[in-house]
Amino acid sequence: QLLGKSQALNSLKQSKVKGRDGAKVATKALTTSQYVLGADIEYTRKQIEKTIDERRKTIVISNIRKQQQIEKYNKIKNKLDSIKNNISWDNIAYNELMLLHKTQNEIERDIIKQRIKSQKESQMVAWTKAPPGFNNLRGKSQSGVLLGPGPLPFDATTSQRDPRIELTLKKYYWDEFGRRHILENPLNN
Repeated sequence: QLLGKSQALNSLKQSKVKGRDGAKVATKALTTSQYVLGADIEYTRKQIEKTIDERRKTIVISNIRKQQQIEKYNKIKNKLDSIKNNISWDNIAYNELMLLHKTQNEIERDIIKQRIKSQKESQMVAWTKAPPGFNNLRGKSQSGVLLGPGPLPFDATTSQRDPRIELTLKKYYWDEFGRRHILENPLNN
């Protein structure tokens, strides 16, 4: 027994009373209160033993559940770690891809620069090394028609204009919005 022996019940069982024959006989003649107390002690002891058994079972079950939860959360943690590893891999791959795109853009810009440099070098060679008769290869423009000392004088063009237009130009001027205004102090009256 878990709780040991009951002192009250032992002393009650050991007390003997005289029987009919005068010999000491085990107590059959217990008082009602003694019987009730003894029964209550036995019942309480059995209840305590049941409770202790339930406690033991509960401890075993809780340990089993604890182990199950540990295994479950270890699996979840491993999955999260693998997800973190995947995320870190994704970050590494993304950074590598960005670096490759940057490198590609730099190479494309360098190709354009190299083409421009090559074109300039070929023009420079054509300009410096081409013989004098090859004006087109030297990249220089050819001279156009010789017009004379300069533009035509003012009198040559104004005599061909309409006199009404000339009068209007002397009286008015136009601003940048195209509005006409009167000249306050015209130079030629």
